[in-house]
Order: sequence, then structure tokens, then C-alpha cells
Amino acid sequence: MDSSLYWMGISFAILSGIINNFGIILQKKVVNEIRAEVKFGRALIKNPLWLLGLMMQLGIRTIFFLLAQVYIGPALIPGLMASGLIILAFGSVKITGETLKRYEIIGILLMIGAIFLLGISDYL
Repeated sequence: MDSSLYWMGISFAILSGIINNFGIILQKKVVNEIRAEVKFGRALIKNPLWLLGLMMQLGIRTIFFLLAQVYIGPALIPGLMASGLIILAFGSVKITGETLKRYEIIGILLMIGAIFLLGISDYL
């Protein structure tokens, strides 16, 4: 396989995971801001930020997922898409106003290392 096509597929898979989890962050932000006395479902549908998050999860992510399928096949994609969980961890912490603990940071660094090794697995 051509090296540039492989790296393009790796990039598309990682981007798909990041876009998917960023869409989840946008939806979480809207859900956390909705007051209890309003109709929940109707408030979500009317909120453009929630709809953007939904479109990122269902539409935009799918394009990059399918492109990754074309270039690297289905075996590596789930592991590479897990890179989006790093974005989800940082985004959730930002929304709730908490801080990451040492073991959580170590877990994120281990995940980055695992994704890196998975990405270069074609050359090992």
C-alpha cells in the first residue's frame, strides 16, 4: 500500500473520532444548560448548538469514517477513533469545571501512546 494513502487513512480515522466526540461535547453542554421546568426534547431540537453536535456525530463523522475505510480497511479504525475519547475527557472536564487528576492524565498519555503505536503498526 502506498505510504501516503495509509497515513491519509490514519488521519481520517482519527479525525472521525475527534469530530464524533466533539459533537458529544456540544450536546452535553446544551443538556447541562437546560432548565428542569422546560420540555426537554423540544428544548433540544430548538437549540442550534445541539443540532450541530448531532450533525457532527451523524453526518460529518461518517464521511471521514468511510474515507478511512477506503484507505486502511476496518481493522484499525475503531482503535484510532478512540482518540476522540481524549477530546471528550478534556471537554467534559471543561464543561463541569473540574480538574484532571494525576492518574487520569497518565491514562490519557497511555492512550496517546497506544494510538501512536496502532498508527505505525503497518511499519512494525
